Amino acid sequence: MMLETHKQVFKEVLTLPPMEKIDLVDQILASLDRHDKEIDALWSQEL
Repeated sequence: MMLETHKQVFKEVLTLPPMEKIDLVDQILASLDRHDKEIDALWSQEL
């Protein structure tokens, strides 16, 4: 089910103008760059 949703979203994104696609990619990348306190704690234990 989730894969189908991703396919639908991707189809819609392909219809966007280039600058809107770039803005969307920037927002997605920024959301991945956030620090997760739990993950940071686990990494500090590993080090």
